[in-house]
Amino acid sequence: MPAGHHHEEFARQVPAFPACVHERNLRSDPLPSWNDTAPKKAITAFVEKVTKEGSADFVPPTERIAVFDNDGTLWPEAPVPFQVAYVFDELKRRAPSDPKLAADPMVQAALAGDLAKLLEGEHHDGLLQIVALTHAGMTTDDFNAEVQAWLASAKHPRFGKPYDQLTYQPMQELLRYL
Repeated sequence: MPAGHHHEEFARQVPAFPACVHERNLRSDPLPSWNDTAPKKAITAFVEKVTKEGSADFVPPTERIAVFDNDGTLWPEAPVPFQVAYVFDELKRRAPSDPKLAADPMVQAALAGDLAKLLEGEHHDGLLQIVALTHAGMTTDDFNAEVQAWLASAKHPRFGKPYDQLTYQPMQELLRYL
């Protein structure tokens, strides 16, 4: 996969900034929605240090990698992370036409909203089981098509918006900055 492909794919899926945030403002303050605190200062100082040619800390663009943890700072994770919402919706879609699937105790727990049951076990065994049931046996292209179809109609239960429109502006700014 070409370098930067994941960032470009993510950037296509992240909604555009509000019109009030202009490119000129981003150049003067790349993180305009952030409070002027130590974390913001540390991020901008780090980026300036590693992007300044001739600096001992300079990192060429082709070697720069930013890693983000899916920990609730990119998008909401309540009542469940988006990935789990997909799994639940997929089970709701499949269970009526698949009696074996519908009879599975972990599927029943998921359909009943019994998160405690799914999270039992050292490795959240029930949750891993239902993820495997909804993700196994298909190509990555097939999986991508299913997720895209889900994204086209699924809405967050609290916000009533499509999941791919629920990202945090500060993190959008940080992704663009990096």
